[in-house]
Amino acid sequence: MLTTAGIEHTVEDVGAFAAARTDDANPLPPIIPDLTIRTADSITLHDLKCVGPGTSLFHTAPEGSAIETRASRVNTEYQSAASTHDALHNTHAATSLLKNYGRVRGLVVGPRGELSKDLCNLIIKASTAAASKNWAELGEESSTLARAKYLRVFGKKIALAAVREQAAWMCGRLEQARMQKAGGSGPSRRARAQEQRSRKAQREYFDTHAGFARADWRRD
Repeated sequence: MLTTAGIEHTVEDVGAFAAARTDDANPLPPIIPDLTIRTADSITLHDLKCVGPGTSLFHTAPEGSAIETRASRVNTEYQSAASTHDALHNTHAATSLLKNYGRVRGLVVGPRGELSKDLCNLIIKASTAAASKNWAELGEESSTLARAKYLRVFGKKIALAAVREQAAWMCGRLEQARMQKAGGSGPSRRARAQEQRSRKAQREYFDTHAGFARADWRRD
């Protein structure tokens, strides 16, 4: 989505907190954001979370607020991770970096494809940029019309990809639980082979349907 929109970004950004790395034996920084978006005047960190159907938030959070409740915890979790790292190594590096970046956005998807406000805002931003960049190439009369279609396509595909991934994860966990209940220590060879085939099929599906800018995007 961001590539189609021409928005500069880094997935699993190992450079965001590289200056806070204190362990010479570990090449990785203490915190690795899922997504970093850079503009001319700002750098914004994002963290992706999927809320499954059995999550306790659906029982403890006010009705209809589970997704936003989970999203609101993301920044607090980053603050806690930075503070823990700095206290352990007697430094303020991670905390200072996080403060400079500002609030970490929570990109949360629910079990039925519900999207958090931060994720919706990101989709709106990407749709606007993609429409401004591609409307003429797509044969639309204006960027406004292209933006409306990008909003629908981006939102639909992100929700679908997240729901499919959660379903695949739940199927894998269920098979493992069945094996352990039967006395096994893990999935059987047959179960592992089935999982590999399922993952391959899922990847083929993703490669076929995840291209936002392909010629037949209007039919999605």
